[in-house]
Amino acid sequence: MRILGGYFSADKIKMEPAQIRAKLQAFQASVKPQYASDSILIEEYEYGHLFVSGKAHARSMITTARMDNQDLFFSLGYLTLNHWQDWDVDKAALRLPQPLPNDFDQVLTCAEGEFNAVYWDNRRRQLHLINDRFAARPLYLYKTKERVFFCSNLPMLMHLTQIPVKLDPLGVLQIFMFLHAVDTCTHVASVQRLRPASRMILSEKGISCQPYWKLQYDVSYDLNPSEFARTVFTAFEKSVEERTRIAKKGVLALSGGLDSRLIAGCIPEPSLFPAYTVGSYNTEQDREYECAAEICRVYGFPHDRIMLPPSDIAMFSREIFLLSGNVTGMHATAKFMRFPEMNKEFCLSGSPGDVMAGGYIPNLYYTLPSRTEEFIKSHTTIHQGWINKFRQFLAPALIDEYVPRMQQLLEETYANASGPTAAHKVTAWWMVQYNPAFSCSGVINSHPTMSRLYPHLGYAYNDLMLKLPATWIYRKAFYKYMIYQCLPQIRHVCYANTGEYLKGYIPKPQLPMMSYKLWALKRRFKAVFHKKSQIEPQQMFEFYMMQQNQELWKDVDEILVSYPDLSTYLNIAGIKEFVSRFKSAKPQDQNECLGYIKQTSFLTAILYFYKFAHTI
Repeated sequence: MRILGGYFSADKIKMEPAQIRAKLQAFQASVKPQYASDSILIEEYEYGHLFVSGKAHARSMITTARMDNQDLFFSLGYLTLNHWQDWDVDKAALRLPQPLPNDFDQVLTCAEGEFNAVYWDNRRRQLHLINDRFAARPLYLYKTKERVFFCSNLPMLMHLTQIPVKLDPLGVLQIFMFLHAVDTCTHVASVQRLRPASRMILSEKGISCQPYWKLQYDVSYDLNPSEFARTVFTAFEKSVEERTRIAKKGVLALSGGLDSRLIAGCIPEPSLFPAYTVGSYNTEQDREYECAAEICRVYGFPHDRIMLPPSDIAMFSREIFLLSGNVTGMHATAKFMRFPEMNKEFCLSGSPGDVMAGGYIPNLYYTLPSRTEEFIKSHTTIHQGWINKFRQFLAPALIDEYVPRMQQLLEETYANASGPTAAHKVTAWWMVQYNPAFSCSGVINSHPTMSRLYPHLGYAYNDLMLKLPATWIYRKAFYKYMIYQCLPQIRHVCYANTGEYLKGYIPKPQLPMMSYKLWALKRRFKAVFHKKSQIEPQQMFEFYMMQQNQELWKDVDEILVSYPDLSTYLNIAGIKEFVSRFKSAKPQDQNECLGYIKQTSFLTAILYFYKFAHTI
């Protein structure tokens, strides 16, 4: 596995390098050979050690250097300090200036990319941990009285430090509520995650961690739609070009949605990036596959389908744990376990794109500047009905004690989200909280031979998207318009998620001529008594992928019996009743289907984590 880590010991009592190497080798030996690394580098500095592991002859995006003045630099991921002129494409490593400037820690805060960087400043006796603006690669932290350990791989951090296998109740609650942990939380007690755009400084004086950048809306209300669409598209096109140059060749994860088709329309040489659409042996996904196939036909991409049998979740469960620490749901993670079989080093992915486009704004009222505070307060209030949904999974004592803490954390994190409207604040929150902890926290981060590249995280592109008015991001209006205007060749290809065709204008939404409370009541009435929403093919695929996985359910039963102390966190009787109901369920609408998928996915992730964490 590809791993970056180390520790800072304030009392200068260090581990032996041989001990660290043995830990890394034992951890690598615990996975199947195709996931193991064969190269380990350990460097010592005054207060500890830094280490990396990777494949010796793969372009692993690991940069290491010890300078003549004993400065140290380690990084995992790709980054540039000079508009990509300093990135060595063949070695997949950063070309560092010699010697490093005295303000190199400040220089790193201006770097662009998707990375974690560790810099030992020997002159000032400081260790700096710096990540990119969007925390595209996770970095986990464990603090003791005298030491701070850090690692890009959560299970390896637990193995190195022998952290007791103990879940964090607040993190578990967050995962069931939001599909991911929030802020610095994880589902492991005493382990934290580095926030996006962070610079942590470790020295004898203590620990300092401050953001060097904040996602801040700077809305322009006089934008020309056509001109601005071309400007934003050009910035996105450049982001794709930079990443395809870094990769040279790879694969494209292509669905029939918006994000991956935008990437497809910007790739300079489609023949170097064959496209793959994930499918299942057990469900029909005609619309998604047909949309992807038509996009490939228009642009000239080689195209194929990756078929996933229902057995994949259980079959890959141990590797998923070792590679990712089960920080995301099993259904989302298992789909990417097949991509490395394509024998490509890089995968272009649109996973983070939905958020900044405006995909998480609940309704049109959130676009009203005059009601921002009102709707954020409503949005962040954890209602009893919401809590009741999780009582069948979580221990009653956990819910009673930690829901108030979750309420406080939700209010604090939303207070820090920027924007003139609730629509902007919701989008900013999901960009800072959801993408790092969910979209970008999968198995490929630690995979020894494949990396994911996210064009939607290009800095110039996101800076422009932060100028959009609220009505332009509601229902991704501008994003759809931009794709329509700038990719005319595929206007005839519908949006697979909904079946709609994109429009050549930005709709001017009209608020209903009624109060919000009356409108919300009417919407609930329609949800109960009117036609149910249609289940999308992708959702049925994910549903059957779990429901028909007999090995998965055997594992669940075994774990619930083998680890009775799970009752501290989970409602064992409620879970058994849910599992029985899920096995025979036939969801009638989209909400019911999604509920089953999310609940099952994160329940099994927590259970597998608990099982395998006891074996490392």
